[in-house]
Amino acid sequence: MSTPIVGREREIEILEEIYQSSDPHFLAVYGRRRIGKTFLISEFFKPKGLYFEITGIKGRSLKGQLFEFTREFSLKFNEGNPITPPKTWGEALKSLQQAIIRIPIILPLLKTN
Repeated sequence: MSTPIVGREREIEILEEIYQSSDPHFLAVYGRRRIGKTFLISEFFKPKGLYFEITGIKGRSLKGQLFEFTREFSLKFNEGNPITPPKTWGEALKSLQQAIIRIPIILPLLKTN
């Protein structure tokens, strides 16, 4: 990590377990405002390769939340070119799934003895 994170040893252990696992995971991070949730996740995952982050905005309408998703999605997966915002989270997640599937996977070289 580029910035040292103090006092989050257990959380970092959990993130490392998830990262090292070959199984898919869904991670929800919640807690009081301004305690470093987004910072923790960003600093842990950014140096590890593809990283997509979207943070909800309290009080924002569904349309507004989906607009923010679309903006971040376009930056990461569409070279910043705008796309039509989805109407539902189901559509948004389907777009994300399709974008991830299109990413070429580079398998580590296997060493032979």
